[in-house]
Amino acid sequence: MSEVILTGRLGHDPEIRYTKTGKAVCDLSLAVNERVKRGAGFEDSVTWHRVVLWQGLAEDAKSLHKGAAIRVEGFRKSRDFKGRDGNTRTVVEVIAEKFDVLDSLPKSAPANGSKPANSAVPRAQIPDDEIPF
Repeated sequence: MSEVILTGRLGHDPEIRYTKTGKAVCDLSLAVNERVKRGAGFEDSVTWHRVVLWQGLAEDAKSLHKGAAIRVEGFRKSRDFKGRDGNTRTVVEVIAEKFDVLDSLPKSAPANGSKPANSAVPRAQIPDDEIPF
């Protein structure tokens, strides 16, 4: 098993659904900023990760929203499935065992990055133009 720890921002609101047996499952899309060496310097790069939360963690994700910064701990898992065209595809996912909210932007936060009046929610020290959505 491979242990994974990721810190990033959600690319969309959590999508919570339930299996036929009633287990909650939630898919997250997590954008992780990285510095990549290119030639003589470095460039910023974003890698997207698919994160899956089950049962209690999935229920806890209801409070999350697009843009929220979280830290996820879990393990990497790949699985195969048949696409609509009949071809077999492989997807790599992080199965979360724990997540922590690092900051939380209110859903009503203005798009320009300024904090609403009366908001005591701290913002991460990441400029808005570096957030990939």
